[in-house]
Amino acid sequence: MQNRRFIFGFVAFALYFLTGAACIVVGSGLSHFADKFSTDIKTIVILGSLYSLGRVSTVYLTGKLVEKVGPFKVTIMGIFLMGLYLTGMAYTHSFYYALIFAYIGGVGMGAQDTVCPLFLSVAYPDNYAGSLSAGQGLFGLGGFVTPFLTGVMLMNKLPFYFAYYVLLVFAIITLIFVLYEKKAINTILNQKGNITLSEESQIKPLFTKNKVMAFTAILLAAATYSTTVNAIGLYTTTFAEYQGFSSANAVFLLTVYNVGAVIGSLIFILILKRISAVNILIVNNILSIIIFAILEYIKKPTVYFICLFAAGFLLGVLFSLIVEITTRIGYERISVASAYVAVAGGFSDVLTPIITGLIVGMFGIASIYRYVLISIIITTALAIIVRIYTYESGGTYVNSK
Repeated sequence: MQNRRFIFGFVAFALYFLTGAACIVVGSGLSHFADKFSTDIKTIVILGSLYSLGRVSTVYLTGKLVEKVGPFKVTIMGIFLMGLYLTGMAYTHSFYYALIFAYIGGVGMGAQDTVCPLFLSVAYPDNYAGSLSAGQGLFGLGGFVTPFLTGVMLMNKLPFYFAYYVLLVFAIITLIFVLYEKKAINTILNQKGNITLSEESQIKPLFTKNKVMAFTAILLAAATYSTTVNAIGLYTTTFAEYQGFSSANAVFLLTVYNVGAVIGSLIFILILKRISAVNILIVNNILSIIIFAILEYIKKPTVYFICLFAAGFLLGVLFSLIVEITTRIGYERISVASAYVAVAGGFSDVLTPIITGLIVGMFGIASIYRYVLISIIITTALAIIVRIYTYESGGTYVNSK
């Protein structure tokens, strides 16, 4: 049991960290890439769109591939593609080649979307929700590492993209570990990605009164949640500057939100041992509604910092909860169920910049947190629908035995 926890836990958490670091590559280096490719920032943003497109256009097929060839091969493929993405973005000086590498990176992230929930269901069936929350925390930590490494390179007068070679070393170490543990992974998981050990080692199903209604509600919640966090990430700095913050404090405000998200993901590992994911999904959204309602009326900088930290603390864990709920509903096909979440979130990632861009264009940057507030209200309503249409067998669900 301990060996199983170590192998599958290490691989899943390493992949969360790696993809968290990789997916922020473009966003954390916009101006540097603009200089590298001799173009403007508006053009460089297309790289992020190609990355998202690579993920959303292939993740469902990747989930099906897990069932066809097994999670081991899909994991190897995902790490290889992520390594190719990091190498390509560092090495190439052609914007058009960079577009190809960005798409490849998105495909690699899709592999993480499908295998990590499966691996964590094997490693931590007794605290599945908590392990997903830990994975979300490591994903967020990865998002801190990339800009940190970039800063270190620039401070030492090295090319910014040398940071990606450092991340590549971590990808290679993870790949070597997976290859070394090939026999153990294939012994515990059969070719269709199902657990070959006893039924007691599997996660507890979440039963439904109406499976279509429950699935639809949770996947729509994945989309509305994604648009919430994307809007916060895209516009908080600009919104803060509009409110009179200095540029430095505006950037720091977003950092405070991200710190709250990482801390919250780690703290909720313990909370999820006692409270179900569905209930936390509802409560955290309701509290977030209160927070953004406060920000509509109180414009003081101190209030913004406190509220954004609290919002990150509450919202940062929710994607992992949505994955947990979805995969427990579709427990017989965990990889495919998690792929559904990635598709829903991925489409939202692609559409959010377009929708919010139109809203900001019509109503101004001051309207963006109202958009966030509305999307959280919708997510709350969808979470309540999920609560109504799902139930635990034998009474109240507790993650730990």
